[in-house]
Amino acid sequence: EGYDRAMILDAVATGKCPAGTVLCWGREDFRRVVAPSLHFAGLPQLIELAERVGIRFPSDLRVVAMEVHDPTVFRETLTLGARQALPSFLAQARRILMDDWGIRPRPCEEPIICTNTP
Repeated sequence: EGYDRAMILDAVATGKCPAGTVLCWGREDFRRVVAPSLHFAGLPQLIELAERVGIRFPSDLRVVAMEVHDPTVFRETLTLGARQALPSFLAQARRILMDDWGIRPRPCEEPIICTNTP
């Protein structure tokens, strides 16, 4: 609450595109859907709920997602397809930030490295 713009970076399994395909949606692409359970709520339900109860929700919402083959498999590394698509995925997010929103991301001072050590 309290922001005019928001970007979500995510993975999706639509089954309509090859793994590694970068997909982009805006708020208008999320129409009302019926949830399969009272305990399940997705972005369309959150948008509708915010509108119903008067909670301010970002009017400019962007979702940049990468199609994945099987979202139920968890790995420590990216698949080859995801690794190859990552530059395009990040470029799309950067394009929205810079071209659409006029925001210049700062470069990281040090690369973030994930390890398996506690």
